[in-house]
Amino acid sequence: MTQVTLSNSQKQLLTTLVNEYEETGSPVKAERIAGMMERDTGTIRNKMQGLKSIGVVRGVPGPAGGYEPTETAFDVLGRSDVEDPATVFLSQEFDRVPVTVDRITFPNVLHGESGTAHIHFRQSVSQIEIGDSIAIGPTPKTKLVVGGEVKAINEVGDQVLIDVLLVEAPVGETEDKASADETEDESSAVGDE
Repeated sequence: MTQVTLSNSQKQLLTTLVNEYEETGSPVKAERIAGMMERDTGTIRNKMQGLKSIGVVRGVPGPAGGYEPTETAFDVLGRSDVEDPATVFLSQEFDRVPVTVDRITFPNVLHGESGTAHIHFRQSVSQIEIGDSIAIGPTPKTKLVVGGEVKAINEVGDQVLIDVLLVEAPVGETEDKASADETEDESSAVGDE
């Protein structure tokens, strides 16, 4: 991993750039970043010069230009540059929104129905508030669903800490058997007609 130390404001700016770049796949204009961060465009341009000088951002000239993160930017943020990231759903206030989650970690062992989970998003968490009840999942490979109440938000790193109230993952054999049973039931129903 590359050894670059960023201030909180630099890290927030770089995270915003990376999130938007991953979503659009094209250079991001200073005006767009300024609007997302509620900052002055001139301030964003000045800060981008500093990020360019340490090698985490490159400028792209021209009318379709803007700023792009370098590979070093992904290293500094602890993220891999994924071309086609899988999405999961964020369920909040009866809405299901597709999101990209980098990782879900459980910093402590669950005791029955208690524990915490850190959810690291690959996009802004500004729509989430402390006290919200949320659920994330199912994840693409394991079909894990994690739900709970938001206890803390780190907007600089796009992370949310929740008190876990729900952890569900399907059991492979049970699902496969249930699927096979349903198929048999459907085929026998068709045969009876």
